[in-house]
Amino acid sequence: MANKRPPPEPRAVSTGEMPIVAPEELAQRCRAAGLRATPQRLAIFQALLQTETHPSPEAVFAVVKDA
Repeated sequence: MANKRPPPEPRAVSTGEMPIVAPEELAQRCRAAGLRATPQRLAIFQALLQTETHPSPEAVFAVVKDA
């Protein structure tokens, strides 16, 4: 059986690099990758930070539309 990696820090989003833990950091990484840090993108990120599970797209939409 292969060695399992430890789970990521809670409330962190993995990008294959260092975990992102703040919306400002997400905005900075988006701009560095040539993407816009839109309010919609940041709202989705905030919704993902608020959960400890893997939410469905419908669950994320429900949280974002109520914001």
